[in-house]
Amino acid sequence: MWTKTTSIAGIVLLGWLVITTSCKPDKRYDADKTSATDSGVIETGTKDTTPQQSSPKPAPFYKTLKNGIRQHVHAYHPNNPYPNTGDVLHLNMDYYLNDSLLFSSLEVPGTFKMMLTKPKYPGSIIYGLLQMHEKDSAEFIVEAIGFFTYTKELVNIPDFVSPGDSIRFFVRIVDIIPQSEFQTKQDKNMEEARRKENSDIKKYMLDHDIKAKNIGDRIYREIHTPGKGPVIDKDSRVTIHYIGRFLNDSPFSDTKKEGKPFTFGMGKSMVIPGIEKGLNGIKENSNLTLIIPFEQAYGPHQEGPIPPYSTLVFNIEVLKVEDSV
Repeated sequence: MWTKTTSIAGIVLLGWLVITTSCKPDKRYDADKTSATDSGVIETGTKDTTPQQSSPKPAPFYKTLKNGIRQHVHAYHPNNPYPNTGDVLHLNMDYYLNDSLLFSSLEVPGTFKMMLTKPKYPGSIIYGLLQMHEKDSAEFIVEAIGFFTYTKELVNIPDFVSPGDSIRFFVRIVDIIPQSEFQTKQDKNMEEARRKENSDIKKYMLDHDIKAKNIGDRIYREIHTPGKGPVIDKDSRVTIHYIGRFLNDSPFSDTKKEGKPFTFGMGKSMVIPGIEKGLNGIKENSNLTLIIPFEQAYGPHQEGPIPPYSTLVFNIEVLKVEDSV
C-alpha cells in the first residue's frame, strides 16, 4: 500500500543493554520554541541481528512524567547532549502492543534514523526522546490509541487495539546528528538523486514506449482511456484499482491481486502527493499511468517495501468518483 499512513516506525530491543535502574529528572521542553510536525524515518543501512518477539518483563518501577508517559531509564549519560527538535537521531528501537512486537529497527535494512520534530499531542513518545541524552537507553509506556491516531496518523485505528491498551517502547539513542549537518548532507544527496532520477525516467519511458506529459513537479502522466464520468477535484472521494511498480518493473502492490479496490479522500493526506496531483482533473472510468518522482512519493525515507529515493509507477483504473462526505 502506498498511503501516507503506511510506515515503518520502530525501536530496538534494549532488554539486554540494562546498565542502571535509576529514573532521572524531567528535562523541560518548550513547545512554543519549536516547529514542524511529528517524526519520520530518515534513512536506513545494514543490520545482522534479530529482535525479541515477546515483550521483556516490566521494569521494577516507572516514573510518570508530567504528560502522562511512564519512563524507566536503563542507561544514563548526563554529560552527553540532549537532542533538539530538528535533529536526526540514530536509534535502536523496539515497540510492543501489550506483549506483541509491532516494530523493531533491527528488521529495517540499515541504521534507523528519525527526525525529531514537535510532538503532536501531550502523550507523544517524542516527549520521552527529548529527555534522553546521546547514548542513553530507556523504556517508555504510552497510550496506544493516541499513538496510532496522532503519531502514526491512522484514519482508522487497527482492530487489535482496544481502549486502555499501551505501547511499550525500548529506545537507545546511538547518535545525535545536528539538523544543520544532516540538512547539508541531505541537500547534496537529493540533488544527486534528482539528476539520476531524471535520466532513469527518460530511459523508462523510452523503453516502455510511454508518451507521458510532465504535468508539474516532475510527475509524468499518460491517459490511456479518457473517462466520461464525474471529474476528480480536491474534495472528491475516489475509488481505484492500481498496480504500483518500481522502474525495474517489480511490483510492490496490486489491488486486484489483493482482492479489493482502494478508496481515499482527496485533500486528506491519505495518499502520497503525486497520486493526488496526478489524479486531479481525471474523470471516472479513466485508465492512466503515473510516473511519480521520489519527492512526490516518500522522498529519502524507507516506507515499508519501498526504498529511499524510489520512483514509483502506477497503472490506475478510476472506478468511482463521488463527492466527499
